[in-house]
Amino acid sequence: MKDEEKTKAQLLEELKVLRGNFSELESRHQATNVIQSRYQDFIESMDDVCVETDLAGKFIFGNTALPRMTGYTKEEFEQLKREDRFATPEEARRVFQIYYDIYRKGKRGERFYASHRSKEGKILILETSASLVRDAEGNPVGLRGIARNADE
Repeated sequence: MKDEEKTKAQLLEELKVLRGNFSELESRHQATNVIQSRYQDFIESMDDVCVETDLAGKFIFGNTALPRMTGYTKEEFEQLKREDRFATPEEARRVFQIYYDIYRKGKRGERFYASHRSKEGKILILETSASLVRDAEGNPVGLRGIARNADE
């Protein structure tokens, strides 16, 4: 039935239902914002580095611990070639193989140590836990990791 054919009472009832739906959606949106803010604050306040890359190794996300630990700003880190994030080319290949195995086997929480070079040239030994990131359909889309300085 077209709106023009509805009675005033029918239109008012529909408006009442729509307002209720809108209020419910608004409440859910506010609750989602609170949860999102809580998790963002949690990740940003960590001393451990949290990073995410796409499957090609392109940097997507890093928390505020990344610049504190490596000396690189997030923007500088994003511009680094994947192999330049590690202490040596051999280390970059070894870690790439670990990431490839995580991708191939769909492993979660693979833990390993890797040598990285800070912006100042200092070698950092990081204990890293990495896992595969999947999209809503379950397809692999990237890798996510948490790393901490193993020397501390």
